[in-house]
Amino acid sequence: MDARSKRQKRGAADKPKPNPSSTVSDEFSDGQVLTVLHREVGKLSMVFSQILRACYGERIWNGAPGKQELELKGHTNCVYSVAFSPDGKHIVSVDDRTVRIWNAVSWKQELELRGHTHWVMSVAFSPDGKHVVSGSADATVRIWNAATGNQELELKGYIGEVHSLAFSPDGKHIVSGGYDRTVRIWNAASGKQEQELQGHTDCVHSVAFSPDGKRIASGSSGSENTVRVWNGASC
Repeated sequence: MDARSKRQKRGAADKPKPNPSSTVSDEFSDGQVLTVLHREVGKLSMVFSQILRACYGERIWNGAPGKQELELKGHTNCVYSVAFSPDGKHIVSVDDRTVRIWNAVSWKQELELRGHTHWVMSVAFSPDGKHVVSGSADATVRIWNAATGNQELELKGYIGEVHSLAFSPDGKHIVSGGYDRTVRIWNAASGKQEQELQGHTDCVHSVAFSPDGKRIASGSSGSENTVRVWNGASC
């Protein structure tokens, strides 16, 4: 074997072996890395599309996931909150001073609920779909009959806007959060306030019950920016 062949053989033996822990960029060129990433992202997109189809179906989206089916018109100002009824047959929405209930099959407005004297900022259906609750910048929470549109109760106690509210899973209580930094729990049948939870140091913008109704979560803004979890078992 001549000297040149010996040098080539020795150079190949001295070449460092790939490190199993090396990064992708150590093993592939930039172009190859981008090709691999594009291929994997494409696979994930297909998976997510299948999940969305399974979740939403044809009735709501009428085709590909995310495709707009209809545009419901009638509100005259910002629509702050919307919610489906538990059976999916109705949608409730709120704007400057009105609460509107739409038929989710014919897409026609069925009821326009009036009574709030300022922006309506939050809305929810009761678990049985028989009532709608709304919170407003007029510092009230109002409970409506979802079939007739009649106001049944007006809950007072807030100072400033009511930003968010929710029914408990059993429909017996309503939790609300607002500008005055409090989380309040109301009896949904009598409209009486049962608890006032204090601790937030800024506006409460979001509230929710846990699925078992034993806990309440609330989110605040401004100088605080926290999520707090409360024991709601005594409700």
